[in-house]
Amino acid sequence: MFYDSTTGHSHDSQYTGNLYYDSGSGHQHGVAWSELKYALRVHNIVEAIQSKYGITFSDDFFVDTNERYYNLFMWLHRKKGDVSSGAQIESYSKLVDGWTEDFGSVLDILDSSTAYIQNFVPTQYIAIFELRLERVTSAPYGIQIFRNGVEVYSESDITATTRAIGLTPYAQANSEYTVVLNYAASITFTNIKWTLDYTDPDPLEPPTSDVYSTGTFSVATVFEFIITEQIPDIKIIDFLTGLFKMFNLTAYVENNTNIIKVLPLNEFYANHNSYDISKYIVSDSSSVNVSLPYREVSFSYEDTNTFLAKTHDQLFSQEWAKENYIEIPADGNQIDGELYDIKLPFSHLKYERLYDVADETLTTIQWGWFVDDNQDSYIGKPLLFYPVLNAIEDNGVADGISFVDAVDTDGTYTSHKEITGSIVMPSNAVSFANDVNTANINFKAEQNEYRFNTYTNTLFKEYYQNYIISVFNEKNRLTKVTAYLPLSILLNYTLADRFIINGNSYKINSINTNLETGKSELELLNDL
Repeated sequence: MFYDSTTGHSHDSQYTGNLYYDSGSGHQHGVAWSELKYALRVHNIVEAIQSKYGITFSDDFFVDTNERYYNLFMWLHRKKGDVSSGAQIESYSKLVDGWTEDFGSVLDILDSSTAYIQNFVPTQYIAIFELRLERVTSAPYGIQIFRNGVEVYSESDITATTRAIGLTPYAQANSEYTVVLNYAASITFTNIKWTLDYTDPDPLEPPTSDVYSTGTFSVATVFEFIITEQIPDIKIIDFLTGLFKMFNLTAYVENNTNIIKVLPLNEFYANHNSYDISKYIVSDSSSVNVSLPYREVSFSYEDTNTFLAKTHDQLFSQEWAKENYIEIPADGNQIDGELYDIKLPFSHLKYERLYDVADETLTTIQWGWFVDDNQDSYIGKPLLFYPVLNAIEDNGVADGISFVDAVDTDGTYTSHKEITGSIVMPSNAVSFANDVNTANINFKAEQNEYRFNTYTNTLFKEYYQNYIISVFNEKNRLTKVTAYLPLSILLNYTLADRFIINGNSYKINSINTNLETGKSELELLNDL
């Protein structure tokens, strides 16, 4: 994308990326709707994980008032290129929904579109698990069937008026099944039906046959954006681990609750009690060592291989937004040890604010380009970013954006219109505020793409710096002691608490207690 308001400028194919709007016909250009993809609020994903797996996170961090977290979105980019269905040939997709129960006790329907085999069902007692599609026309269509979000069956170019698909080999207890149709022309099905025949292991119980039907079900030639087909391919544990690393979060289960309390490490250590354990120490068993086995800590994203981020690396010999922390003691001798590498399993883009080619003035438009360094379509890792609603005007003069709202099947742009007012633009900072303290998701303090000054309120500074500086302090030591702690301490301490020994305060690095003997092996860090 670029912006060129030159009067009488060319509008041939090489200018299709020009965001400047020029009225008239025969020169459709701009950004096409198919080049944009939706995004999903990260908090919605976290809530869905809690719901699906029956866990509850506290709202200390995962809360809508925490804008640095709550304003974060995941880009729904699973495939290269423009938004499309999961099929190779068909142009449109439709998630089958609207199932109504004829009768059933083993199979259930969730959220109108998901068939669920209940968790008490022994798979070996499922005799038949089948999907049946009926219609009177023969226009070809394709089908995809997903189990727990993973495709287990697909078929294309189905022309039969009745198609029964046996899915018994894919039947599995505590599993969810969804159906997506792919097609090029409108189709009306007289009925789509799930059937599950089940023989109860109890010989006194009769066999059952669960049936759910849609009745008449029509699919139109309108593209449907199905989130489960478009969300990036990442394991839930990797997604959560990435969030925890991003914000240096600590989690523990609160006493007598099922709530997982989640806090940034700074806040975790800020709320603590102190226990004097001097009289419980075994005096003849202790050692003191250097506290940290690492010479350097590195903070980065796994994927900074998109065009502008890669170009930044090539120009400055510095990976975009990567922070390396090295503490050099006063004597100039660097600490021996290994490199500790913290990498987030996400993509991290460098964005670009556009200049008007005509007069080299700044526009109010910022964009992101998800291609590799050869400018080819790219999948990469899941992308997290802030969508910022911003007025597209400068000093009261609207820049405007040329938006292509119709594209032929051959890719030809057929009509465009002007977008004015405010639009959502991607950012690594929560806002376009002209303030160096604006929160952002860079680890290194980088020059902001929109304001061009260095935003210092980075992930490293906010969530890691205090702890890293303290553990790299040349005065810090790891003290190992043995103690026999009373129940009044063992039953009440948390890892955020401090232990006092002979007037000195220590953080708990680790503690291993034999509950039969009361003997505890402690690793303690100076509370600097």
